[in-house]
Amino acid sequence: MPGTKANSVFVFGGLFTTGYMGESIVPFTAGIEGTAVGGVAYQRHLHETPRGFRLGSEIGIAGRFGPLSSAEMWMGISLGHRGVKLGPVVVSAQLVAGFSVVTGPSAMENFRNQEYAAGKGDPTLLYYLGPEVALRSAARPDLEYVYRLHHRSGGWHTLGNMRGGNNAQVFGLRWRF
Repeated sequence: MPGTKANSVFVFGGLFTTGYMGESIVPFTAGIEGTAVGGVAYQRHLHETPRGFRLGSEIGIAGRFGPLSSAEMWMGISLGHRGVKLGPVVVSAQLVAGFSVVTGPSAMENFRNQEYAAGKGDPTLLYYLGPEVALRSAARPDLEYVYRLHHRSGGWHTLGNMRGGNNAQVFGLRWRF
C-alpha cells in the first residue's frame, strides 16, 4: 500500500513567529521574530491500524539562526494517518509530541521568560509539539511536501517554569523508505 513504509527522513526550514501556538498554526499569519530554523528529523512508524492510523517515534536536530543562534534536539511519539486520496494527491496529518532541548534560548524565549516568569524560567528543556499536514502525489508515494508548526512550550509553567516557548512555521520534504 502506498505511503506505508516504516522509515522516513524530514528535511525542513522556516522562520520563528512572534505569535503563540494558536496564532502561528496557520501559515503566513503570525508576525516573524527574526530567527530562522533548519533541521532534519528521522521517524519510524511502529504500528499501523487497518484504518490507516500510525503510531511511531521521531528524533530530530535543528539549527536556530538569528540574534541568538543555538542548536535544538527533540524526540517524541508520533500519531498520524496514512492519508486520504483526493484525485492525484494524498493529504495526511500527523502530530509529534515529546521533549525539546536547546543549547541556548531564542530571542522570543527570552522575551517570554521575562514576560511570564520574571526571568526565572529556563527554556533549556521544554515540551515539543509538531502538528503537520503533508501532501504527496499518488504517483510518488515516498516523497511528501510537509507544513509543520515547530512548537516549544513550558506547558503553562509545568516545565522549566516557562508558560510558552516559541513557534516556527516550517516547510520541508519527507522521504519514506
